Amino acid sequence: MSDRQSQLTTLSRRTVLGAAAAVSAQGGKVAAQDVLIERAKAWLALDAEARRLMLRWARLETRAARALDWFNLSDEDQASTSFGVEMARIDRELSLVLARRGAEFEAVAGLKAQDLAGVASKLAVASRLLAQEDSPAAGIVAGALADMQDLGWSHP
Repeated sequence: MSDRQSQLTTLSRRTVLGAAAAVSAQGGKVAAQDVLIERAKAWLALDAEARRLMLRWARLETRAARALDWFNLSDEDQASTSFGVEMARIDRELSLVLARRGAEFEAVAGLKAQDLAGVASKLAVASRLLAQEDSPAAGIVAGALADMQDLGWSHP
């Protein structure tokens, strides 16, 4: 991912995290909009947690490969090591986080944005997904968020 794309993805996360405060009072629309923003924030937090767990697992696997000739051990031998125990714990936790992240994604996808804060929330989720796939579209989506700011849409 390019530095610019990384900056835009970071920008989009800040946009969503600050979007809840940017929602103006619009009668009955406020509650629905708050739900969308909160669900997008929850998805972003779960995505960050999933990435943290995957990185921890990868680091453990690297250490195990160096210390124990990991890839030549049987599954049973791997599972009996401290590395294997920790990696299994991470696998279980990651499964739960990914399931919750999936539910949040479905919620975000199913909610209609009522204003630019809601649109930005959805774009931030899409931008993160596209960035993880190294899609060139990630820069376009994240750039759209930056464009919104450049055109005068502001958030705290």
